[in-house]
Amino acid sequence: LRNYIALRQQEGAFRKISVAAAVRAFAGMITHYALVKGVFGPTEAELTEKRAIREFTDLFLKGVVGAK
Repeated sequence: LRNYIALRQQEGAFRKISVAAAVRAFAGMITHYALVKGVFGPTEAELTEKRAIREFTDLFLKGVVGAK
């Protein structure tokens, strides 16, 4: 993930932000989701794993993509 983000920054597709921070932010969303689900179990408002992945990826990519 680190290499991909750095490459996309070099290509101008992603904003120049800390690669380490970007990797931690993305991993943090996934880790937090899994931890909360594991500790508290599913809730009524639970995202499916497929939807969570799609939503987290969308949130992350829209945050790192440079302005057009």
